[in-house]
Amino acid sequence: MENVPDMALDRGMWILRTMVDELEELGYSVAERVMSTSDLGVPQFRQRFFLVALRDRVAFRWPTGDGVRTSVRNAIGDLPQLEGGWRPRNGDDPDDPVASGWAEYAEPVSTFQKRMRAGLPAEHQRRVYDHVTRPVRDDDAEAFALMDSSTRYSDLPEELQRYRDDIFDDKYKRLDWDGLSRTIVAHIAKDGYWYIHPDQPRTISVREAARLQTFPDHVRFSGPPTSAFRQIGNAVPPMAGEGLGAAILDSLLTAEREGFTTAEASRLLARWFRSRESLAIPWLRGATRWQTVVGETALSRLPAPVAQLGWRLVAAMPNPNSTILASDALRLGLAPLGRGDRANDLLDIASTIETAGIDPEDATEAELRALGVLAPAVIDLAYRVHPGLADDGSDGAVLATVATVRVASRYFGESVDENRNRLTEGRLAVARLIGGEDHSHDAHLALLELGNSVCSPGVPACAQCPLSGSCAFATTRGFQLQLLDPADAADDVGIV
Repeated sequence: MENVPDMALDRGMWILRTMVDELEELGYSVAERVMSTSDLGVPQFRQRFFLVALRDRVAFRWPTGDGVRTSVRNAIGDLPQLEGGWRPRNGDDPDDPVASGWAEYAEPVSTFQKRMRAGLPAEHQRRVYDHVTRPVRDDDAEAFALMDSSTRYSDLPEELQRYRDDIFDDKYKRLDWDGLSRTIVAHIAKDGYWYIHPDQPRTISVREAARLQTFPDHVRFSGPPTSAFRQIGNAVPPMAGEGLGAAILDSLLTAEREGFTTAEASRLLARWFRSRESLAIPWLRGATRWQTVVGETALSRLPAPVAQLGWRLVAAMPNPNSTILASDALRLGLAPLGRGDRANDLLDIASTIETAGIDPEDATEAELRALGVLAPAVIDLAYRVHPGLADDGSDGAVLATVATVRVASRYFGESVDENRNRLTEGRLAVARLIGGEDHSHDAHLALLELGNSVCSPGVPACAQCPLSGSCAFATTRGFQLQLLDPADAADDVGIV
């Protein structure tokens, strides 16, 4: 399955988590990733979400590509010069000159171009079909002539701007011969201003768009040029499909079985969290949403023993009013912990909430955010611990924090660079561990706790981790799980 990244990267990632649960229940292995299709030879900036599910829990291994990127020049630099206008130079059928028309073609130069020409019959070796584009307005041609690949629409002279430059500052985009194309999308059927030819004063042709989408030259498109543009823009680039298809075939032939399941990981995490007598982040068990706010605001990033000491103080403050009433005790208690300044911050937050007449336990996320006194990350955590119903209808945001991404990266054997791609690969990995509905709440809190205690940035205490039996990081360290209760362990993780 392929779609835009936003399809899977909503705040709660509920669509993705539900799909994974359903597919795993049906006996499939599931792998998902946001990929740049340029890694598979597509000459575009084109980030797409891909999900692959293989029957009988066969493990899928992603294609790596050859590391060579195809530039715009290598993709379309061999195509002949073209004047804007729908009529091609030659037409075999006077009643349908576009479909039957062709331009004279010399020869391919780059490896990519040779690949695009390989499927043509011998009689068409000197022809290129569908090399037509829109007529060019005189003012557009003048604007195009002033542009290079770095020129923004707002840089053009005012008399050549037909649109508001404060809204459409990138309305016109000239492609860069030596770079990648902008993503080819279906909107190209309406206008081609995002795809101005690198050195000719026109937008790209149907054939050039097809090349940038990696359609070979022998592939034709049904209907008029606008329909052809729409078909091209809506498509998965064939070379991306080929790369993934080859990887699927290799995985099926190798037939390794995937040992990991989201449901199992989620259950193990949740059970571990529920069994913990004390937490490095004790406000993950705060009785009220306000207590979680207070704990995260006042005590975050303190060593566990110090945070637990401070928690004894703030746990007695279940709502903003109780915090205001205990202002002196709050200042005196936090000062020895080096957090005296946070006491004043908390009192200001509590006063603002009280003045607004808002009860954090009943408030929506939007109401708390509108006050402007709480950090977004604090609100996200408060609604993760006490979800209620988030503003977007999910069960709360997937928190790709430094800690949770560290755990997920180690588990899946990814690079442990907690700040790399936290909004894409990091969130996908975290979502896979917390799973769907059954155990996701406690599993998510377990990841936060693990990353701040057991799975530390230095040497993790793998023997204390519920996931060590299937963790790639623990396996590479030669870790052997020590079974304290063989009966329980066999039920939860299997005997290692």
